[in-house]
Amino acid sequence: MTNELKLLSAGACRNAVLKTTEAFTAEHDIPIDITFVTAPAMRETIAASDHGFQALVGAEAVVNSFLDAGSLQPDPFERLGAIASSVVVRDGTPHPDISTVETFCESIRNASAVIYNVASSGIYIEKLLDDLGLAKDIAERTERTPTGAAVMDRIGAGTAANEIGFGQMTEILRVKGTGVKVDLVGPLPDAIANMTIFFAGVVAGAENNATATAFVEFLAGDTAKALIREAGLS
Repeated sequence: MTNELKLLSAGACRNAVLKTTEAFTAEHDIPIDITFVTAPAMRETIAASDHGFQALVGAEAVVNSFLDAGSLQPDPFERLGAIASSVVVRDGTPHPDISTVETFCESIRNASAVIYNVASSGIYIEKLLDDLGLAKDIAERTERTPTGAAVMDRIGAGTAANEIGFGQMTEILRVKGTGVKVDLVGPLPDAIANMTIFFAGVVAGAENNATATAFVEFLAGDTAKALIREAGLS
């Protein structure tokens, strides 16, 4: 198998995908061309008949919709790992108290801006803030970005004292120390915690099916699992 593999992946698990694809290429001498996208963009891409991708890594809700639609093969189908939704602030600013649901709500009410994306993790935050009765109170201070990376850029470039952002823990840790001035506060309180689980599968009817199958099966092995844990997925 020498054909290049085209992989479509969620951006939140970028480090895990980069580590595992590098290891797969080293072992099998098969290059992998990776495109990272948000959940909405992934849905749009797979809906197009000429997308050309042979394998994908996506959040549970997204890949389940592909399985239901017949866009993704049911086998092989591997769990990559889970990532916690977390709170982020600009580096050097005080950490809001998010130790309990009550203190979390108070911190959100007192924030000068609340920033989250329109992808899978942001959809959860949107519903959470509405369920907690906070959405209307902070509507004028709420900002949405296209991606998790854009949340980090916005928080890092902010000037107000108490802006709060939301993102996947892996996204926050990935940019820490790269010049983006953000600081991880921590995951959401246990009572409202959200773990996004990511899965890998083979696109139905894709060319180069054998290579895509080999890659997804590789993710179930000990080498890949160790790399995935190193990248911050549980």
